[in-house]
Amino acid sequence: MFIRPTKKGAKLAGLVLFYDHTPAHGATVIAYERERARHPDESDRYDESAHTTTDGRGRWSLTLDDEGEYLALACWTKAGDLVAYDHVTVSKTIETELSLVFDEPAAIDGVVRDQETDVPIAGVDVDIENPLVTEFPESDLWPYFVTVSTDAGGRFAFPFVQASARSIREWPPEEPLKCGLVFKHPEYEVAWGETFVDPGRTTRHDIKLRRKLPPTSLVVHVAGEEGEPVSGAIVSLGYWLEYSGGSGPATIAYAWTDSSGTVRLEGEANHRVFEPYPGDKVIFELYAGASGYQIQKVIVDSIKPADSGSLSIVLKKGLVISGRVIDSEASEPIAGLEASARAAESPWRFWGPVEGFENLERTKTDENGEFVFDCLSEGEYEIRIRSSRRLAGGRNSNKFQAGTTGIELRLLPDPFRER
Repeated sequence: MFIRPTKKGAKLAGLVLFYDHTPAHGATVIAYERERARHPDESDRYDESAHTTTDGRGRWSLTLDDEGEYLALACWTKAGDLVAYDHVTVSKTIETELSLVFDEPAAIDGVVRDQETDVPIAGVDVDIENPLVTEFPESDLWPYFVTVSTDAGGRFAFPFVQASARSIREWPPEEPLKCGLVFKHPEYEVAWGETFVDPGRTTRHDIKLRRKLPPTSLVVHVAGEEGEPVSGAIVSLGYWLEYSGGSGPATIAYAWTDSSGTVRLEGEANHRVFEPYPGDKVIFELYAGASGYQIQKVIVDSIKPADSGSLSIVLKKGLVISGRVIDSEASEPIAGLEASARAAESPWRFWGPVEGFENLERTKTDENGEFVFDCLSEGEYEIRIRSSRRLAGGRNSNKFQAGTTGIELRLLPDPFRER
């Protein structure tokens, strides 16, 4: 790095080279300014200041608004994910020259085939994840994934893969770097995995993808205890998969009932759900809820791919918690505040659009400061008022049993209000 006098601006320029010192044409260079002045407690915080692209000789030049400390980062995302960076101090009275050199890369290639026919699959999107992305400030110019597509022979290649982990603080220096790969095609199930890479070496993969299963269809009839159809009820079908490496929920489909209380759910699940490995456990669950009714859960044991079944679900009348919010100083109602009711000990997590079920347990105070929750089951609920002001008693929530009415919640005066 060297500097020379200049009469205007804060200039930062230089070269981007590959490890063999050939120029990197088309590399992106980003300058991040250290925001120490505005964020003194965050010495490692940087904000993007300027960016450019290298020319045919690998040269680049940036004009920066302010002098100070910068992080200069070069990235190469053409069939690869290389990164080079350095810290530099820039002044308005001098031009700073900086060369950024990529470490020796690794390469990853392979062929993607159909698991059943062994025929190569064209048009598969292959994403590679650069593990260094999380080590630097965010930028739309440096994507988290770099993507290539397989050719007619199912082949893919990343000839420039980051193989140095020297900047990752928690990565043991003696271990090779590990990259994530994701394989996506509209007719096949998504596959993903990790691969180790070494500088100067090529890692080859023979990937087999499974075709997606036909969609599952389920017709659900929702009615009340007296047989009345419940329209506008949200119905969600999902599953919980427990396996040796952990567990997790997923949604197959969700929708809202029509005027006859009927809804058709159609969605897809992968082979492992319908053909679990030995030791895996899969539980299919259906949830339904509507205003004025309790949210109901049903265990479904007859879900199969390409199957069209039906079932009925009866919703019990919901229990009520109601009350009002008033200003403790003026004794006047407060309108427009968001109020929520959450079970103190929730027995499950909902599948599908969480906001659809949460909206059944969320409301706003009306012009009289009143709120009503009418879809609750038996048990204790935490009533929370969303406000910068706190409830009298030093709490921002209170617990009540379902069926409690006439609650009065008093908000303390706003401590930041001018008096």
